[in-house]
Amino acid sequence: EQGRHGKGGHGGHGNGGRSRARPRSPISELLQKGQSVVVQVTKDAIGDKGPTLTTYISIPGRYLVLMPSMSRTGVSRKIEDDKERRRLKRILESLEIPAGMGVIVRTAGTGCTKEDLKRDLDYLMLLWDSFGKRLQLGRGPSPLYEESDVAIRTIRDLFNDHTESVIVDDEKVYNRVREFMQKLIPEKVDRVQLHQGPKPLFHTHNVEQDFERIFSRRIDLPSGGSIVFDQAEALVAIDVNSGKTRSDGFDFEDVALRTNLDAVKEIARQIRLRDLGGIIVCDFIDMMRAGSRKKVENALRDAMATDRARSKLGRISQFGLLELTRQRLGPGLSKMLFHNCPRCRGSGRLRTVESRTGAILRRLGSALTLKGFTKVEVRTQPEVVDYMKRNYGQELRELMVRHEREVELVSVSDQIDDSVLRYLRADGREVRPGGRRKR
Repeated sequence: EQGRHGKGGHGGHGNGGRSRARPRSPISELLQKGQSVVVQVTKDAIGDKGPTLTTYISIPGRYLVLMPSMSRTGVSRKIEDDKERRRLKRILESLEIPAGMGVIVRTAGTGCTKEDLKRDLDYLMLLWDSFGKRLQLGRGPSPLYEESDVAIRTIRDLFNDHTESVIVDDEKVYNRVREFMQKLIPEKVDRVQLHQGPKPLFHTHNVEQDFERIFSRRIDLPSGGSIVFDQAEALVAIDVNSGKTRSDGFDFEDVALRTNLDAVKEIARQIRLRDLGGIIVCDFIDMMRAGSRKKVENALRDAMATDRARSKLGRISQFGLLELTRQRLGPGLSKMLFHNCPRCRGSGRLRTVESRTGAILRRLGSALTLKGFTKVEVRTQPEVVDYMKRNYGQELRELMVRHEREVELVSVSDQIDDSVLRYLRADGREVRPGGRRKR
């Protein structure tokens, strides 16, 4: 059985402090085959990596995270003010939290009153009651809890006192958002507005242009420089270029510092918008002065401070590289909205005609030594066929004479593979190399 959600691991300082790490036992000693277990997906599957599961269930609300299986209360580590932490802990101690359950105050709970936190706890307990009913009725693997849709999550995680308005362009979503806010923040429900007008929502509020930028590999900076994003399997590389950033009266060190500081704000913004996670390497423009590098490090740290995802930042190395790690909140924009090109398999590059021709000739030289067929049909792209006929006609004829086999070149414009060889008998039937007929 599976309790599923999007974000749950909100760390906190419990009342009793950290417990010592217990020794890890093999999973075969902890679980038995056929045993029913309630688990929660803490990280979705990405590529070849399967999802990450935990038996420590946590259900996030607007201000609190409910942990039904851990009797520990605490405050998020991101709330650093000691006075505020003590105030929130006193409120938690005064709340009626069911025995055996734990609660952690999220960062959004800063400045909240007892009434705000109690209202959020009541909402979470309703979710937990629904969870328990499904658990009793469930048979076999089945979802017990699923994270709210994107509109509700946005209100829950991003709406705050500084939010002037929430504009929705779908009436059903508008009603759902108002209903959610009526339960948790009734005094601010009037800030939700329904978009009405001839133009789409993003165009009306000039968001479309910024939205489209998150799909671009290159982002131009106001100063004339640019940032380039490249996502690889193991990490994300971000390259800062000075471009046309030049100014009379400034030496290169000053130009590099200004461009890097200009890039830092956009880098932090794009990391959040694209939901980039894992290892991220920023290649800044080289700066000779230690003071300049320190300014860029501090600027990036300040820009990342408002990010909900946890991150750890290193320092700029002698090569101008700064490494950071960021918590994955989801699969990332690239995985959600793009699929790999089947022709180049996601590399963004195709082999040249000359390279493909050489590979086909080598493959033919090996294939023609096999037995059980009289003809090889070479299926490849039209430009390769034309190139081979113009430049390698003599070599192909020599191969046919030497091996006493026929070779036919066939143009296939929509073929994904660079080349496909079909082995045919004299009667035209296809066989496998070695003589067996292909079924």
